[in-house]
Amino acid sequence: LSDNSIKKIVIEDGVTGIGMESFFCKNLETIRLPENGCYIDSYAFSGGEKLKEIYIPDTEAGGISGTAFGMRDSSFTVIGYDDTYAQLYAEMAGFTFKSLGKPERKILFSDSLGGDVKYDFYNTLEAVISGKGKMNDYNYQTTPFSYSAVKSVTVEEGVTNIPEGFFNKCSILTQITLPDSLTSIGSAAFYECTALTEITIPKNVTSIGVEVFRGAENFKTIKGYKGSYAEKYAEENGFEFI
Repeated sequence: LSDNSIKKIVIEDGVTGIGMESFFCKNLETIRLPENGCYIDSYAFSGGEKLKEIYIPDTEAGGISGTAFGMRDSSFTVIGYDDTYAQLYAEMAGFTFKSLGKPERKILFSDSLGGDVKYDFYNTLEAVISGKGKMNDYNYQTTPFSYSAVKSVTVEEGVTNIPEGFFNKCSILTQITLPDSLTSIGSAAFYECTALTEITIPKNVTSIGVEVFRGAENFKTIKGYKGSYAEKYAEENGFEFI
């Protein structure tokens, strides 16, 4: 769409994606995305030097290209809720963030991870993995969490494993809580989790794969029990053990 008379675009609920270079509106000033969340491709909104702000709802889970709005400077404003994808997007793109306050915490989507295990993903960029038993094995580059915008993960009591490559390239993951029921952590489970600095490994873990923290350049510390497998793993791989 090319229309220089348009100053505001409101994408209504039900729309799930906007393709590359969909809008070329030189006088466009503001955009409002739908409450259901919406994928936006590169340069979907381009050509307008007057574009100054966008509203991103707390239902957005991480599908907006860094160049969705063309090349913008730091004065471009993202309007949204604290601790949601809107704030994260503004910070990563170097834009101004205008807070609408704290959102009501709610589940955006859920899915099975095999057997009785499932996960819930929240609008606050948190995930909770719950159930009993073993999660499925995955191709480490195509797990449910690969490349996801998740900051915090809680694995609840009853879950027994972290599959190979499960959290690979979760680049903003800073906190993970593991249960005493956990017995194994697969190879490259936290591959390139560059924001992760430490982890507490439960005492019942007796199997840890190779290169679990490969590419996690800021990871330094493993916490756990004296004499545990976690301590042995830390010593063999050059990590601080507490």
